Amino acid sequence: MAMSERGGLELTGGQRGVWHAEQSSSGASPVYNIGVYLEIHGDLDVDVFEAALRHTVSELDVYSLRFYMDGEAPRQYIDKDAEWPIHVFDVSDAADPEAEAGNWMLADMGRPADLFHGPLFLEALFKVAPSRFFWYRRCHHIVMDGAGGAIFASRVAEVYTAMLEGSWPSGQPLEPFSVLLDSDLTYRDSPDFTRDREFWCDVVSALPPAAHMTARRAGR
Repeated sequence: MAMSERGGLELTGGQRGVWHAEQSSSGASPVYNIGVYLEIHGDLDVDVFEAALRHTVSELDVYSLRFYMDGEAPRQYIDKDAEWPIHVFDVSDAADPEAEAGNWMLADMGRPADLFHGPLFLEALFKVAPSRFFWYRRCHHIVMDGAGGAIFASRVAEVYTAMLEGSWPSGQPLEPFSVLLDSDLTYRDSPDFTRDREFWCDVVSALPPAAHMTARRAGR
């Protein structure tokens, strides 16, 4: 893994892009929030689901990432001791349970994340009918993308099934964050990175100047 001289982990190339884009925007923004909900049908055991969710999060390093500044460079570290809640709501008696859940999710998606203090993810479960649930997940793009979210959801389902059957979760735990960091570092030290950089520099250099908004009125 790539460590800074003063401790902490370097950001991957993708993380640095998200970090600088967010820092360059005017004020906190929810634009890098990623949110999704899955509809679950059946007699979900909420207590077992919560246990499966916490177990899977404990396997997942990226949800425990914390960020800070080391001089002018952002760094990150893994804090497995950070507490996080699971929000559980029974909206089945509401006039419109789906709207009740949807409005809560939309409001949450509009809240900017705090990259320095977190949390950078949220888990919520809505009971919208006796045998119908919405599992809502939101995270910041600096810690996970859509593909990673799908892998996470599959692992939660695997762990939940095992716990429901009274056995300890088996199967393949989620890979540690160090695997991604090492892969990113290997790529940056490879000829592929040099070739890719040259290619995209050529592409960008051929683009027209970016358009900017001005206060000047257009002529009539």
